[in-house]
Amino acid sequence: MTQDFDWLDEPLTFDDAAAFTPVPLAEIPVFDDAPHGVHSEGNGWAWHDTALIAVERVTPDGEDTEYAVSLVDLYAHAETGAVGGRTLEIGSSPDVDEMTALIETLNDDMREAHTLPFERADFVQEWSTERALELGTVPPVWSDASAGEIAAYEHIHTPPLDVEAEPTQPLPDMESDNRFREAFASSSFHLLEPVDPCVNYSFEVSAADPWTLELTADKWWLGENGRVGHESQTLKTYSLETMAWERDFVHEEAAADRATLHRVFQEQGLDAAMHHAEGTAVANGELQSGEPLFTDGPPDRFDSWREITNDETREMPAVSVPDDWETFVEAHTVDPPARERHYWQMHTVAVETPDGQPLGAALVVTEYPQFPPDFSGDLPDDAESRTLEMAHFADEHAARKFEAEFRSYLVPGMIDAPELAQEVAKLEGLSAEWIEMEGNTLTREADGWQVHDPHVERDAPNIDF
Repeated sequence: MTQDFDWLDEPLTFDDAAAFTPVPLAEIPVFDDAPHGVHSEGNGWAWHDTALIAVERVTPDGEDTEYAVSLVDLYAHAETGAVGGRTLEIGSSPDVDEMTALIETLNDDMREAHTLPFERADFVQEWSTERALELGTVPPVWSDASAGEIAAYEHIHTPPLDVEAEPTQPLPDMESDNRFREAFASSSFHLLEPVDPCVNYSFEVSAADPWTLELTADKWWLGENGRVGHESQTLKTYSLETMAWERDFVHEEAAADRATLHRVFQEQGLDAAMHHAEGTAVANGELQSGEPLFTDGPPDRFDSWREITNDETREMPAVSVPDDWETFVEAHTVDPPARERHYWQMHTVAVETPDGQPLGAALVVTEYPQFPPDFSGDLPDDAESRTLEMAHFADEHAARKFEAEFRSYLVPGMIDAPELAQEVAKLEGLSAEWIEMEGNTLTREADGWQVHDPHVERDAPNIDF
């Protein structure tokens, strides 16, 4: 059954209910058929995009109008160019204000979680399921994306980044400023403020592909025909081909690098921020020493490091010129704030019932807050400590085998045992609470004893820096 509906202009940036003004379906062609069963990559299909859409449609009884907010997860065929996929309806209502509030809340939550396009499907599915349970309704399920929904996506999410202008007449500065703001009102790029009427810049973290993030410096300008020109320079890439729970670290690292560029811009100005960007690109092999960040468009509003070091008449207030790029990169490297870490030990202890019957073994981590992580030597008898019970095993051999695998995920100074052990304990169904432990034996009730099963699939742990 085909359902007719109209899409809604600019549904992701609502200021009021007027943003839901529908566009007549006849104004944009909609094909009768859409591929079915395209829910993943393979057989020529590759992931295309995952995005929110909002539509106005007629209710099934044909008597009323309602508004629906959905997520489309789309795939494109490499040979035919066809687009197909699946859709998850998050909510629908005849009340336009209710759907406005829904999509605003969801967008805020996605931004706060730093959700990237290829992560939206899992995030929104979990978000909408939790919402349904809170409302006492049935959680939504995926279905084939219809041709109308695909057309709505294409109408909403592929606006031309184009600005009409009279090519023979120069634009006043204020008008150019406004044209830039209008062009980027619904864009995922965020221009550095204040906006310049001629040339602007942005720093962004985006998905280069489903398994790679990239930090870029972007240049934007208005061409003679009014079209927005664009040049992008990759500064650094971040691989997501890791364990699922490790990707949080990658996102945090990328976000921190972008925040550093913004902080340098706010505190020291555009020149300093672009010098930092150049240094980052050179340090990561994305730019050759001496090459400028940008080569297209009108002259830049900043002096590249190459131009400054080659012009002896130019002065840099309060900035010394290093002899080489390595010195420059080192001077502009901002280390993340250090996390307080302590000395720890991991060991296996026996577990028995209150009446002394053996149950098996437990792998535990003991942390000593009074000692630094590189402590060596004998611990005093009165050393303060706390212990976390990580997992249960049938015997010590099984515990030791698990310990070896666990240690392979540790990265000194970044992922230490105390942090990871808490997440593992949660996955094992344990309390993940630190306790004061006396002796080398734990006492547990037999009915609460749960041995680790290596064949059970568990959600990846979520670790915050």
